[in-house]
Amino acid sequence: MKNYVMSFFVILLITFCACCEETYYFQVDKPERLAILEQLNQYDALKTYIDKSVNPDFKLGIGVGLSEYTNSVIAHKLIIDNFDEITLGWEMKHGAVVQADGSLDFSNLDKLFEEIPQAGTSIFGHTLIWHTNQNAFYLNSLFPGDVTNLWVITGLSGGTFSSSLTNDNWSKRGGADNVSVENGNLVMKSVNAGGLWDLEVASPRVAVNRNHKYQVSFTIKSDKPGKLRNTFEGDGVTDAWLGVQYTPADFGDLATTEEWKEVSYVLNEDGGFLANATNLNVNFLCGEIADVTYYIQVNSLKLIDLDANTNAGNTDNVDKETIITEQMEKWISEMVTYCRPYTRAWDVVNEPMDDGQPDELKTGIGKTDMAADEFYWQDYFDNPKDYAVKAFQLTRRYANESDKLFINDYGLEWNLDKCRGLVEYVKYIDQKAGTAIVDGIGTQMHCNIALSHENIDEMFKILVASGKLVKISELDITAGEAHVPYTEEELKKQADLYQYIVESYFRHVPKAQRYGIFVWGITDSGDQNTSWLNGHEQC
Repeated sequence: MKNYVMSFFVILLITFCACCEETYYFQVDKPERLAILEQLNQYDALKTYIDKSVNPDFKLGIGVGLSEYTNSVIAHKLIIDNFDEITLGWEMKHGAVVQADGSLDFSNLDKLFEEIPQAGTSIFGHTLIWHTNQNAFYLNSLFPGDVTNLWVITGLSGGTFSSSLTNDNWSKRGGADNVSVENGNLVMKSVNAGGLWDLEVASPRVAVNRNHKYQVSFTIKSDKPGKLRNTFEGDGVTDAWLGVQYTPADFGDLATTEEWKEVSYVLNEDGGFLANATNLNVNFLCGEIADVTYYIQVNSLKLIDLDANTNAGNTDNVDKETIITEQMEKWISEMVTYCRPYTRAWDVVNEPMDDGQPDELKTGIGKTDMAADEFYWQDYFDNPKDYAVKAFQLTRRYANESDKLFINDYGLEWNLDKCRGLVEYVKYIDQKAGTAIVDGIGTQMHCNIALSHENIDEMFKILVASGKLVKISELDITAGEAHVPYTEEELKKQADLYQYIVESYFRHVPKAQRYGIFVWGITDSGDQNTSWLNGHEQC
């Protein structure tokens, strides 16, 4: 693997000596990382070790974050030099692309698309239909049920604000010049680190019943770590300026990050907050930290009278399958069409099988701890199994004719029954579609050194028997327990397992069924936040 690095230590040492009138000689130990780089530089690029005369279509690929690829010169060079194909870990997923109003924003992907043709590297699209990393609030908003939102958001959706607090308009208060509505999001830009009140938006003031409970909810993210607080105003409101308790351990302030977070809390649960109140408005304050931009999905802003909406969320009379099928086509058609010049394959459906019942699909029905980005497309079909059939049919319609379409799942090497269940589901999809519409099966292989060699071999045999292309899609291996420095023995076991997996793949998967092997991240180091294996020592 080629790596071109100039040591900051060497530059600093040369600069220091150049400023001295006398000559000094230093004897220092060679840095461990430099020694490793020198060892790596003895080898050619990884992809050159693949004999294309034997495996002409085989891909050596890597899963990375877009910022890692575009912002790090070293990482960029390593990726381009060593790998045939790139999978983006986040930026092609529903939650990253679909905006608050359902529109698609490709601006981040354009950074990658600008140079991919020159780099000679293809893109593996990941992933179209999944149950997590979704814009779940937007999808759930398609099934409103019997809910009355006390906040009027039509004016806010159109970017209309009042100059003062009113009963039916949102108002800019502190930092008014830095508040706008863009792509369905309320955007609040904190320029200077003053105080929370230096950047503020107030909701409409609405009439309330002092004996009722009220739910406030919204979905928020920021372009870097930030802080928001809600405070309250109204005639007869008690302790309005204390803010809201978002969690038992965090009174007052809500930490925000680059990931969407769904916030929901109940006011007046004990009947004291609105003891004498006749009206109420909620303030959104986020001016305390400088140079942070906050995004709140406009259609997520809700104030609901829980006592007046006892049937909230009831969708029994809604044709759910028609609504979600239309939304699936909108998402897949726009996403796949836009990416078509650059992609050569897609993970169409990701992680469908249930761990506890490995021959059944996952479901969100009855789940009480749903994350803010969780949405189970399958639960909206009369026959949940048909969600993947529809997803593959739509992708095949809009993708390049030669694109390879995959289904992808994890834990197949640990749970062989799950592997068999996935293969049976692929058979169902093909049969229901009336053609061999699934081209390949991806096995993620997030492993550790305790993995059985026998399971690895058997998994490949089961996948090969399906007749489909077989892809190792997200390979990484932990060498020990989190936060525990690895021993030489553990690192040796890690290296041996990498070698065994690759050898088993080539031993059991025929040439015609080899799509390729993809590693997940250019390092296993959690402290660099480049791998999903955060918290583990570098290996």
